Amino acid sequence: MNTKLIKTLDQVSDFLEHVPDIEPGWESKDECYRWIELTLSHFRYRSLGKAQKGLVRRYVATVTG
Repeated sequence: MNTKLIKTLDQVSDFLEHVPDIEPGWESKDECYRWIELTLSHFRYRSLGKAQKGLVRRYVATVTG
């Protein structure tokens, strides 16, 4: 799945509001885990507040299926 255009938490929120159920397109678990790792790093997950962390968790759950 190409999520490279999603760079801000506002874009994540918009994505979650407008996306229908999606089919994950990972070729392997390693590819999926790598995407999760990069996503958490990109949004600096550890430094986010509780509501922002919940948004990122919903995003990861939606994209990974």
